[in-house]
Amino acid sequence: MEINHYEFKYGEFGETLGVHINLRGFDVLRFNNISKGTAFTIDERRKLKLSGFLPPRVKTLEDQVKSSLDIVDQKESDIEKFVYIRSLYDRNVVLAHAVIASDVTKFLPIIYTPTVGLACQQYSRLFRGANGIHFY
Repeated sequence: MEINHYEFKYGEFGETLGVHINLRGFDVLRFNNISKGTAFTIDERRKLKLSGFLPPRVKTLEDQVKSSLDIVDQKESDIEKFVYIRSLYDRNVVLAHAVIASDVTKFLPIIYTPTVGLACQQYSRLFRGANGIHFY
């Protein structure tokens, strides 16, 4: 029997209306498709029992994107930027996509050709977890 840890709610035209989360505490943060990181509101944190697992300050997605862009800009090489964006994806899919969408022209060479080719060649050295190679 498969356990549904979360379920997306969709509208008549397929738009995402929300998500029902059956997890509590740190388990919520482990699923990158539902984790909002520090963007969980105070009420969401209370309902999902996230107290103590996140910094107390709530940050909007826009704030998180700005912070993430600052970190990306501090990376010296495209492969380091790729690793950072990939780590974002592993923690928070929405944030990773928002960072990429903030400047697609800047990020395409990092998440696609030529950097992703180098990442594939260095896969063993860059290995962070067992979920394969992803082409965004």
